[in-house]
Amino acid sequence: MKRFLRMTALCLALCLLLCACDKTTDERPDKEQSVGSGVFTQAVTEINPDEIVPVEGTEATIDNPERDGLYGYLDCNERQKTYYRIMLTMVRNLTEGFVKLGDDDDNPNRNVATAYRALIADFPQYYWAPFSYYIAADEGRISVAFKKSSPENGYAYEAFQIENNRTEWEDIIDLLTTRAAKEATDFQKALLLHDELCARVVYTDGDESSLYTAYGALVNGQAVCEGYAKAYAVLCRKIGLSCRTVSGTSKGVGHLWNMVKLDGKWYHVDVTWDDLRKEPLHTYFGLTDKQILIDHDINPDQKEPSSQGIAEGRSFNFGLPKAQDGDAYYFRANGLIFDEADTESVAAACATAFHAGKTYAEFAFTDEAQFTRFKETYKDRVVAVQAGLVQLLGGVLCKLNTISFTPTTCVIYWENT
Repeated sequence: MKRFLRMTALCLALCLLLCACDKTTDERPDKEQSVGSGVFTQAVTEINPDEIVPVEGTEATIDNPERDGLYGYLDCNERQKTYYRIMLTMVRNLTEGFVKLGDDDDNPNRNVATAYRALIADFPQYYWAPFSYYIAADEGRISVAFKKSSPENGYAYEAFQIENNRTEWEDIIDLLTTRAAKEATDFQKALLLHDELCARVVYTDGDESSLYTAYGALVNGQAVCEGYAKAYAVLCRKIGLSCRTVSGTSKGVGHLWNMVKLDGKWYHVDVTWDDLRKEPLHTYFGLTDKQILIDHDINPDQKEPSSQGIAEGRSFNFGLPKAQDGDAYYFRANGLIFDEADTESVAAACATAFHAGKTYAEFAFTDEAQFTRFKETYKDRVVAVQAGLVQLLGGVLCKLNTISFTPTTCVIYWENT
């Protein structure tokens, strides 16, 4: 008799709630601010024993996971690593039917869930990976299937679709990474890829599976936060930058972003939240843990949640590094951190951006107190900035019409008159 037969469905759609900016006008960003919903969830259903078709499985070879940036794999225990390697072969081959993972597992839900989520985190390029799996146990024998039989859905794409997509998928990656690889520093490479994604992808909330994949972001140009984060990881890794995804929440809504290693140090990058307008913002590029935690919450490490929490589908991370150095913070690297009373420097930053063809300027403040004071007195500050800008532009009239405040940073938008 079967001890238990159940399907565990992992909804990998980690969506986001884009921050509502504090504005001086009623204008909305060009890109709609969407409310996404969804964290890891689980569904359980009985499986007909006649549907269990056993097939042979093999373990994938993983020679140097540290070199390849397989951080999820490195954070798994030995049993979970075995499951991971078997399921990796299944995903690569689009295996149909139940494959044996192991025997005598007293906590199969936790171990399979941990192994599969680690795999998904480590291989964002496998955009066809299933969003759910079936797990069955027969007297201690643990088996898993992504697709039980031909008529049903399992993988996000069929083998012929993956093959048909291959050229377009590889061409867009090569196009973007070839440009980035020409940049001189890790910072410049990561920044170019960040800006390219912002330019190419439109945040699109919905239930279509492609929105949660790197393929949806890079080829279709539409994604939710999960698609952005996976695409950024694919691109960064292609040019040798260590990059991983981070799961968490913001204002109670599930969210996914990245950590990238620049010149030996880790930083947070949230491409989704920087994609609010036609041109990219950089509020969330190169943040420390302290900075990202102002409006993000990071989910716990996979070793911390209870088995019940993991079985219920609660999200977690895999051995995240610390991000404590601020050298790659976009505003520090570009000399755009000002004292709240230094309206001359703010006006100069606006003039520089204007001459570069932009319709906005970004800057940050020396600390939160400075930010608060500028925000409380922005009407007076804008008058001074406007006066300085008129002088710097040599008579060209540029009306400052919107100010957007995000955590410790400010964006000033204008229109020519």
